[in-house]
Amino acid sequence: MSDKRTTLDDAVAELRSGMTIGIGGWGSRRKPMAFVRAILRSDVTDLTVVTYGGPDLGLLCSAGKVRRVYYGFVSLDSPPFYDPWFARARTHGLIEAREMDEGMLRCGLQAAAQRLPFLPIRAGLGSSVPEFFEGELKTVTSPYPTDGRYETLIAMPALHLDAAFVHMNLGDAQGNAAYTGIDPYFDDLYLMAAEKRFLSVESLVSTEELVKSVPPQALLVNRMMVDAVVEAPLGPTSPLRLPITAATRGFSAITWKPRRRRRVGVSSWRPTCLAVKPTTRPQCGNSEPRHDQPSRSLRHGLRRAVPRCRRDPGQPDDYRGVGRRPAGPVDVLPRHSADRRGGSTAGRHPGARCFRRDRGLDAVRSRVRDAGVGSAPRGDGRQPD
Repeated sequence: MSDKRTTLDDAVAELRSGMTIGIGGWGSRRKPMAFVRAILRSDVTDLTVVTYGGPDLGLLCSAGKVRRVYYGFVSLDSPPFYDPWFARARTHGLIEAREMDEGMLRCGLQAAAQRLPFLPIRAGLGSSVPEFFEGELKTVTSPYPTDGRYETLIAMPALHLDAAFVHMNLGDAQGNAAYTGIDPYFDDLYLMAAEKRFLSVESLVSTEELVKSVPPQALLVNRMMVDAVVEAPLGPTSPLRLPITAATRGFSAITWKPRRRRRVGVSSWRPTCLAVKPTTRPQCGNSEPRHDQPSRSLRHGLRRAVPRCRRDPGQPDDYRGVGRRPAGPVDVLPRHSADRRGGSTAGRHPGARCFRRDRGLDAVRSRVRDAGVGSAPRGDGRQPD
């Protein structure tokens, strides 16, 4: 069997301006960002991109590489969610946007993979999707009756690709590859719909080791679907690539650095990479590290947070997070917040001010009750006895 290994620049050198390319992955998950960066370094322009978009599409738009894009969504999976570079290119009319339902994009890739001119689909009917296609999208009438009538369907055209780029976790030199994350996405359809198929893998291993490392259903890509293979550790460079490997742990150790925040109510430890969470974090005002693990569930998190929040003095400390709640809103603030240390809250985080103000009101009510004044309402709205 032939050895299909190559380099990123050699693979991208086969592209020409005006081509239609497909970029695998899903949002910011398992994106072939190593290939995207190689395209940014090249002179290729005027591309038509087919993708479930994420940072890949935003970077290409920022460099002026894109003329038209077919997409089901464009998401970063984290704030600001919608890629700002893509949003700017679209709102300023710098690209031709062909937005569609996610199922329509899959249908177009499947039609191209099966060498069909189109496939019928109900998605898009009754919506403004045909307007985005500016007359490209047609409808067909089913030749077979459904409940005594002939249904009108969207004829999703095949999305033929000149080149496709996908990323996998493990692969061999012949082009067989597997994912070890939670979802295959539609990377196999991208490869089957393209004339030139390029694969990047996190780690190149022997075929025997590849077969032993993953279950059969994870072997999504076979050698007949791939023309070139590139070993690209940290290829996606995304916090949402699963699972965590030794390489990503090292990358996270470099990029995870503490940054002190002046705003109260915001944790002083904010990661610059979310791939791996450290097991220890220093506590503000204390040189000893904390060794607590993150909550395993929302219920456990509420049980930990609520006893530290303001609550009515007469309410028992038995909140369990299901069915009952404290008298007022739950203020879940970071343990490292200076509000826990009783600092001033002028001009600070609104949540922190709310926490201090409500706790102060509870203290005033308690003093009024101790003084025997019966006109002060309790925190639960009832009059004192």
